[in-house]
Amino acid sequence: MTVGLIPCVVRRYVLRHHLRIVSGISPWFRPLQLSWFESLPSRAATCLWAVLLAFSLPGANATETQSVRADEIDLPLLARSLPARVSSQTDLGTRMEDVLRTFEARRQASTPVAFDDRDEAIFRKRFDLLWVINRAVEEKQPVDPTQIGFEKMGEGRYALKKDHAARFQPLYSTLVIWEDRRNFEAHVPQLRKRGFTDEDLTSLRSYLTTTPEANSALPSNRQLMDQMAQTIRERQRRGAGISAEEFEAFHYQLRWNSENAQRQWAAGMFDVLDRRGQRLLASLVDELRAGGDYTLYITAPKESEKIAQEEIDYLASGAYVESMDQLQKSRSDKGVSR
Repeated sequence: MTVGLIPCVVRRYVLRHHLRIVSGISPWFRPLQLSWFESLPSRAATCLWAVLLAFSLPGANATETQSVRADEIDLPLLARSLPARVSSQTDLGTRMEDVLRTFEARRQASTPVAFDDRDEAIFRKRFDLLWVINRAVEEKQPVDPTQIGFEKMGEGRYALKKDHAARFQPLYSTLVIWEDRRNFEAHVPQLRKRGFTDEDLTSLRSYLTTTPEANSALPSNRQLMDQMAQTIRERQRRGAGISAEEFEAFHYQLRWNSENAQRQWAAGMFDVLDRRGQRLLASLVDELRAGGDYTLYITAPKESEKIAQEEIDYLASGAYVESMDQLQKSRSDKGVSR
């Protein structure tokens, strides 16, 4: 059974490496700390990875999924929301071309790259493409990402280095530095030089102070995990299990919830500005992205059956609740201190 779960050691390495990339996007970014995450027991880290993924953990959220009962998930229905598997190299190329045509149409309309993430449909199309590429490589399907513009950078790591790489870089990863208001204030002089007015800066300060951070997906993902735990317990009571496809659908929904919340948080920063301010912010984001690349991390395959069963047992036991409570508290405390 291949469910795309990453062994704990690999997960920690990938998360650390990914956050290091985020912090290195520009001099504006500072290193992000993983001490809290790494202090967790390995089984807790295994479960929390589903929420913090990404990160390496976009669109219905958990409250929009159809349930057998209020406290369970209709997993077969959820599985039908998964994007279709890549059937061949030609199929993969066609899907990539479709996404790039969408990007090109917006470029022809003089739409700043940074505006892409404000469109949920475009974000979902890109999200699904990256998901199926990851799955195809992970499952050793006869496809090669290097044939659609990616460059292999090492085991399980591919990077886009062409002009459209910026289109794949989430807007959130560029603006996440401002989740900490102190970083925003440190950059106010530079923002003024770019043409931001006092009114613009006041609007941004208000947004950053009053709007929940991107991890506002935590409550919906917590609900999804609660429902999954109950579903597992009910299946176990009947002597039934969770299929690989159902477990993948659960992880797909967790990741979509998280990345779509991040998209909404970053896009909301534009909505508090007038058109002139939006263009200034977009030009800043596009400048920070220029010349960079987008790295796709392929989750470690195989070992999946053992890791899947560990996570299923962990959810069914309810042991994840304490870890999730601690995570929610740490995010709340951070919000209070901003």
